[in-house]
Amino acid sequence: MSAGKTFEWTWLLNNGQLIDKWNSPSLAAESDGPLEDMPWVGFAHVVSTRFREFLEAEYPGHAQFLPVHITRHGKPMKIPQYWAVNWLYLIDCIDHERSDYKVNYYGGIKKLSMNKLVVDLKKVPEHVKIWRVLDYSICIARDEVRTRLYQTDFVGFQFYPANASP
Repeated sequence: MSAGKTFEWTWLLNNGQLIDKWNSPSLAAESDGPLEDMPWVGFAHVVSTRFREFLEAEYPGHAQFLPVHITRHGKPMKIPQYWAVNWLYLIDCIDHERSDYKVNYYGGIKKLSMNKLVVDLKKVPEHVKIWRVLDYSICIARDEVRTRLYQTDFVGFQFYPANASP
């Protein structure tokens, strides 16, 4: 799925704060469907309504869900609603000694370019199961979340191994 020519809306999703003013962006589907529950959008997480309901039930308070419009060839698709995910936990959890990264600034916003990310799990409260890493756009999920998702029939989510310091 393509986020179109404007990606400004994705920056709003990196602050870990509730968003009050939201202009629902249009995303262009690359095929006629069916769409995945978590289609690849690039700089943001977008989920189906049924995936949203699962996340709200399993991990309450972890995310805000904001509507997006899905189009195909410039016309709205006749599908259930999809949602941009605003992950609400933003945690400075990088093990700076063991990680390898470069600091960049985009329009005055600090963002890290990561060669190797090592997460210090001692910096993450136990009740937090899914979070964004401060100054880095990725989202981290605990192993229990990954295990739980593999027990479902949702499609489209992807997990990559992360290093963690004890």
